[in-house]
Amino acid sequence: QAVELRVDLLASLEPGFVQQQVFALRRAAVVPLVYTVRSRRQGGRFDGDEAAYFALLDLGVRCCCEYVDVECCWSTDRIE
Repeated sequence: QAVELRVDLLASLEPGFVQQQVFALRRAAVVPLVYTVRSRRQGGRFDGDEAAYFALLDLGVRCCCEYVDVECCWSTDRIE
């Protein structure tokens, strides 16, 4: 079991707000957290550029999320 946080669906993508949501979810759930940022081209609401996308993913890593969902449509160099 796990719980997914769809970051692209949050009211704000400001780092402080996203961190608050991660920490609130951590307090409420005892299962692993899947941190997801879904782009518009993959059916989500994130419409920023590659740098902004990976900055959000990095935030998920820094928040110690057990899983960070990475879309394979971004540049291979950034994904690696």
